[in-house]
Amino acid sequence: MQPPSEFVLTRAQVLRLLTGQELFLLVLSLGWGWLDPGLPVWKITFHWQAVGWGIVGALAMLATSALMLWLSQPLRQAIEAVDSLVFSRLQPSDFIYLAIWAGVAEEFFFRGVLQERFGLIPASILFGLVHIPSPRHWHYGLWATVASLYLGWVYALSGNLLTVMILHAVNNALGLWLWRKLRPQATTE
Repeated sequence: MQPPSEFVLTRAQVLRLLTGQELFLLVLSLGWGWLDPGLPVWKITFHWQAVGWGIVGALAMLATSALMLWLSQPLRQAIEAVDSLVFSRLQPSDFIYLAIWAGVAEEFFFRGVLQERFGLIPASILFGLVHIPSPRHWHYGLWATVASLYLGWVYALSGNLLTVMILHAVNNALGLWLWRKLRPQATTE
């Protein structure tokens, strides 16, 4: 599924766009945390258990996502659309860079700010809505909502943003890398 030529982004444009989006969320989170000192935006504690649970959680999330992709043709089509518009332009090293940005910035905002202030369900619905690439591919947003519910649940259990930051980053990096490996027709430009 090739996008119309006027919508094709270069690798540099994709990296700038996604970095800008994540930087905006990070600044918004930190600003919100500064204005609302009762908000526990800094619930980050480094210990190896947080790292381990983040990695185990990411593997469980990848397995669940693979099952959902296998079962849902509309979800596969939505991910193929996102891949052709955005991810096919990236190099494997970009996956790590963007995964870390998304893991940190999105978890600060959706878990550290929104889930703490408004609850798991509103934070997850908004997470899903901002991940909808187009109205035609709303299935991607639904999948992102389910992923966000899982991330929020892990955060509620662990009480540590580091765990879900690692989970999110590892899931994104491995998921993008595996998607590329399993789709040999994907090209980089």
